Amino acid sequence: MNMQWLLRSYAYTGRQGTHGWPALEARLDAFAQRIVARAEDPAPCDELLVVAHSSGSIMASIALARALHWVDFTAPADGCCFALTDPVTAAGLPRPRPAHPRLLNPRFASQFSPATYAALVRDRFRLHFQYLMAAERAGDYDYFALTAGPWRLGERCAGRPSIDGYPRFQVLDRWARRLLGPAKPPGPPASP
Repeated sequence: MNMQWLLRSYAYTGRQGTHGWPALEARLDAFAQRIVARAEDPAPCDELLVVAHSSGSIMASIALARALHWVDFTAPADGCCFALTDPVTAAGLPRPRPAHPRLLNPRFASQFSPATYAALVRDRFRLHFQYLMAAERAGDYDYFALTAGPWRLGERCAGRPSIDGYPRFQVLDRWARRLLGPAKPPGPPASP
């Protein structure tokens, strides 16, 4: 079951990255426009959260890059993500503002006993879904407090600097630049 899910996700993401999905691109544009419209709405709004996980965070990153700026939580132990890697600069685009997106580690190891965390790390599929689950101990990262708690995301993450320059995936960045060449700014979508 897990392998089938993983391969379907890879196939879909690969298709999006190489050939695109025109209908999906239109939906992402519309989503980005809705985010901007809601953020600019004069009606009071405590905060605007766009919550995504796994392959959905690729779609959310695309929409957010077209609309606003964000905080990105990724765990180095999660083998299904490019932990603490800025998705904007990794795609070869310039950062719109120096401090965005903020890259934060959820620090799962501090939220579990050593034995429980060791078991969690051995179960890669379970670890990948920990972002959406409760932990044994309270910590800076708490999905339920982040999405439904009394503090805004900015307040909850205040004082936590972005983790820039995390070296784990720098080799992939160098490989991509050699393979793809220098990054080009995005142009208008190709007409059918």
